[in-house]
Amino acid sequence: MMNNYPYIRNMYFICFLLAVVLLNVAYYLEYMLKILPCPLCVLQRYVLIFLTAIFLTAGLVKQRFFAILLNLLALFGSVLGLLLSGRQVWLQHAPPEGLGECGVSLSFMFKIFSFKETLVHVWRGGTECSQYDWTFLSLSLAEWSCLWFGIFTVFMLIQLKKLCCPHKIRY
Repeated sequence: MMNNYPYIRNMYFICFLLAVVLLNVAYYLEYMLKILPCPLCVLQRYVLIFLTAIFLTAGLVKQRFFAILLNLLALFGSVLGLLLSGRQVWLQHAPPEGLGECGVSLSFMFKIFSFKETLVHVWRGGTECSQYDWTFLSLSLAEWSCLWFGIFTVFMLIQLKKLCCPHKIRY
């Protein structure tokens, strides 16, 4: 039982709330400010939705085995989000001559290409993936995403250590 670990469970709820706030910001930027997400942004958003569900579930779970399993899933998701957002940050700082042309939405790509081809096109990026549509404190949206996915990754590693080695952790 994880009844002895209320701190760990509370931290998952804090991450859940942070992820909900980040999703609300993304939807605000899209629907209120009319900043359309590129395919890489859409994939990052899917990863964030996945993490939100994992954080909520991990905050409710009381068994150590399931908490460790959910933590590993969240670690996978946060590293995936870090890779996707890191790729977009790299595209934003790359010379524009080397960029491909996405030009179409992610859902359209899934309709005309296979799953693998769609991922290759998205990973290659395009001019809309490299644009700075919005900045806050001199960081682009992709850089903020990279920062938050990095924070979630570090948090998941710390939580995993606490779950796997509870006798060495003092609260």
